[in-house]
Amino acid sequence: MTNMKSFVSGVNKMTAEKWDMVAAFTGPEGVGKSTLMQILGAMIDKKFDMEINTSFMPNHREVIEKFNALKPGQVYIIDEAIKVLDKQDWANNLQRSIRQMYATERKQRKVTFLGIPRFTDLAEMFRKHRVRYWFHVPARGYCIAYMRDEDKDVEDPWHIKDNIRMKTLAFGKRSVIDRSIEDILRTERKLPNYWFDFTFDPLPRGQQDKYDALVAKYKAIAGLEENEKEKESRRTKAFKALCLNLFIQGYTTTEISDLTKNMEYDVDGMSHVAIAQYIFDLTKTPIEEFRKRHGLFTDRGRKKVEA
Repeated sequence: MTNMKSFVSGVNKMTAEKWDMVAAFTGPEGVGKSTLMQILGAMIDKKFDMEINTSFMPNHREVIEKFNALKPGQVYIIDEAIKVLDKQDWANNLQRSIRQMYATERKQRKVTFLGIPRFTDLAEMFRKHRVRYWFHVPARGYCIAYMRDEDKDVEDPWHIKDNIRMKTLAFGKRSVIDRSIEDILRTERKLPNYWFDFTFDPLPRGQQDKYDALVAKYKAIAGLEENEKEKESRRTKAFKALCLNLFIQGYTTTEISDLTKNMEYDVDGMSHVAIAQYIFDLTKTPIEEFRKRHGLFTDRGRKKVEA
């Protein structure tokens, strides 16, 4: 019978045979997803360090740096993984860099745990092709483990639509309030991807205190970074408005570039091409057309353009 210890043994064997592994941990807030990831992480990785092996408030750069810093066979935990693997933001460049990392760095044979509210919050391609195991925590101290279906002909290796149909039949019109943890476990055990279920204890008090302190630390750091981003955004908006105002007054983009080089909200001095782009961003009009429409000067000797 599979349990936590046999799972840990299987993962260690997998990494020893040069495989990597990604597992998702889901469940409502406060049920112990992070606790379980820390417990399993320490069981798998003998060098496990809560701060070194965990991203508490992750950003894309940190994910790549921390993942690459770990040794083969080690565990990397991404708490709040939805911040960097959200399906709604899957097409941006930073998301692509993480996808690339997991697609090309399998030889590093590392173990990644992703803490997320709901499994379907993960982007579909990542969910279907990179996540091998899914641990769902429906209530505090209870966990259900699922394994990906490797059948080549299955459209969804997690059978989510099938699961919904089976549970609709099992529960009928019963309110969610009336479903006990025993009812949930009994139903989940009949699903195609069900692997095993188990109970787990809270972290020891000292470990929990350390975890809470690290969460508070990284939330504070994330708050400072967010404030800096807001300040930078305000500076950029002010700079764009200034560029447009000077342009309307008749200054050329080259002159604006020279005038604004040492200004506080300019970013390392802007070329006249970048300033032209700023003006286009604000006016939504090609710069030559904007000049003609408003009778402005060109960048070629301050000669007024004929309308």
